[in-house]
Amino acid sequence: MAKYVLGRRAQTRSEAIKYTVLIGCLLVLVAVLQVSFFGRFRFFGAVPDVMLCTVLCLAFFYGRYTGSISGMAGGFLIEAIGGTGGVVLLPLIYFLYGYVVGYYCRAVILKRFSSYSFYLFTAVALRAAVTLLYACLTYKRIRLPYLFLQILLPEAVGTLLVGCVFYFPMRLFYHLLHQRRRKKRRVA
Repeated sequence: MAKYVLGRRAQTRSEAIKYTVLIGCLLVLVAVLQVSFFGRFRFFGAVPDVMLCTVLCLAFFYGRYTGSISGMAGGFLIEAIGGTGGVVLLPLIYFLYGYVVGYYCRAVILKRFSSYSFYLFTAVALRAAVTLLYACLTYKRIRLPYLFLQILLPEAVGTLLVGCVFYFPMRLFYHLLHQRRRKKRRVA
């Protein structure tokens, strides 16, 4: 009996390590894509926040712990790879948003595209507020119409489009990981 319990614990730990490594690799890949690919080929004149969409999907499908930790890690990755220096708010914002979305998705709301689109819209609004705050802290003179039309609106539209498209591969990623878990549990 002790061998079975010890074996089950070891199997659970190895599964947790595998999922952590997979999610970590996903975050690194998304950070590199956002800084390199999306930074070079701007949609509507701005870089969409793909990391925010990734953190949102991870929190939406996996819950608050995965969402908050991936949010903090994703924010630090984006700031480390492509940050401009100065004030660093993205890890805190992504952490809080990942936790809140993960909490409400696990406890209250079903996992449907309609609820995901609501969270995506609020995430884009939050990101626009952070971008506005960064602009206020960076520039001495701010012209709000220019800032809205040239920075905030293109970034919001690009992030909304990428977030809507990104939902489906992340849902497939979630289902593939959970199918493996179910198959392993049935065999054991």
